[in-house]
Amino acid sequence: MASRKGNRVSFGGEEIETSASIAAVRAKFDEYLKASAAEPVLLTHRGKPVAVLYGSFDKDDLERLRVACDPQFQKIVADAERRFRQGRGIPHDEFWARVEQKHPDAFDKKPKTQRKQRRTGS
Repeated sequence: MASRKGNRVSFGGEEIETSASIAAVRAKFDEYLKASAAEPVLLTHRGKPVAVLYGSFDKDDLERLRVACDPQFQKIVADAERRFRQGRGIPHDEFWARVEQKHPDAFDKKPKTQRKQRRTGS
């Protein structure tokens, strides 16, 4: 759901500075495409959001966008956030131990301390 605050548009929890009608974008596509390199451009039809124009990004960005927009993934995250707020979360180390136990081939064979440091940035 989109909502307006002056020239800014809030869409999906993110504030987007630039929005334009499809007709305006069609008329000056090159300008809006260049603007999208700095920030997303929300495309509207009759004042309602219909699409977002993103500037250049790499393959990883595209995958993150696909996952983030997936309704099944959004439900998983919402359920996890609800459980966490209810105090039913698990500690960080326990989480990774469970993941490694369930998917042992996904992890290299370095000592645990090195893997933990890499994940947490410590």
